Amino acid sequence: MRLIGKNFRAPQQDDTEGWRVAETLLNAGFGYWGTWGPYPTRLKDVPAFIEKNRLKSAGEQILERWQEKT
Repeated sequence: MRLIGKNFRAPQQDDTEGWRVAETLLNAGFGYWGTWGPYPTRLKDVPAFIEKNRLKSAGEQILERWQEKT
């Protein structure tokens, strides 16, 4: 059992893509709490969403700022 958040709306039972989107987001650490804005509904959009919204280490944040300056 897993606590996934109050904003989760289950896809239709036969919507396999919708269930894969939910599974992928949950496995990446994204619960349905409304913290990250609108969630993707298509599987092809999930990797970009995860990359944009994942928590980054201090080193990754410094590197991003450094790359923006160059």
